[in-house]
Amino acid sequence: MKCKMCGAELKGKGELCNNCMNQIMKEEEAREDTLKIFEFKRKFVIGYILSQHIESVIIAIIMSAVLIYSSTKFLFESISFLVLVIIVETLIFLYERYKINNSKCTFYVTKLIYEKIVFFKKREIEISYSDIKRISYNKTRFEKIFNLGTIYIKSNTKNILDRNIYIDSVRDVEKVFETIRENLSKD
Repeated sequence: MKCKMCGAELKGKGELCNNCMNQIMKEEEAREDTLKIFEFKRKFVIGYILSQHIESVIIAIIMSAVLIYSSTKFLFESISFLVLVIIVETLIFLYERYKINNSKCTFYVTKLIYEKIVFFKKREIEISYSDIKRISYNKTRFEKIFNLGTIYIKSNTKNILDRNIYIDSVRDVEKVFETIRENLSKD
């Protein structure tokens, strides 16, 4: 007889080998796990978000100023261009705020769930602790100024897109990272 999932040769009676049965039991345990032990959310900091988009606004202002200075016949076009850039940057800014305010990472007894917004749709990424290879954090210069950081989670999940998760705009990232390490080391 062979295992119905992986095709391995079975030594005794049954439909599944020990590896497949253990995997199914582990997945079932993770589905039933609803006991939250820790949760953190991303923090929307207006200065940090503006610092990420300020370059494009400055370039648009400079280009408009050059067009206005070079000839008054481009006055309408340059002002229209500047207004268009400001509108687009405002929409991007509002979308960033929406994404940040509607995402969170929750740690349960056996798994973590990261909820994030992708193209205005909420998406959940569930990772079993046994699939986590590494968790770390980083702070860029701008993140240090605003007391923010990024948490990196590398895992062995089946979905290739979920193997590397970056959670940016985390307030007090060192404390959050230490709490994560403490909770994961309990297992």
